[in-house]
Amino acid sequence: MGGQLGWFTVPAGLQYAWGHGHEMIFGFALLVIAGYLAGPQPKTYIFTVMGLWLVARLSFWVAPISMVTAIINNVFVATLVWKLAPIFLRTAKKWRKKSAGFVLVGLGISALGFHMVMQSD
Repeated sequence: MGGQLGWFTVPAGLQYAWGHGHEMIFGFALLVIAGYLAGPQPKTYIFTVMGLWLVARLSFWVAPISMVTAIINNVFVATLVWKLAPIFLRTAKKWRKKSAGFVLVGLGISALGFHMVMQSD
């Protein structure tokens, strides 16, 4: 809030409420959800996702509306959706368990939409 009100300097991606919202939904919450849903994974996958997440966060903080940032963020989200959504959409028998896959797909579409809107300005 202090950065948004101009009390102190914050990175460009956090100077507006939409930037904070982006980071909470597509940064923090998506990684927590993915970590919870993924279960045990190979170390290479874990380090790849963590690396993509870190690069995506830093990129958004520095240049929130750049095309490079949009690509990096969408690659991070697409990696999670590609790996985790099929597990729930194909193998889950009950709809309440399938819903995790739909939530991930919805978050992927939302991330893509967010960056498409930011690029159109």
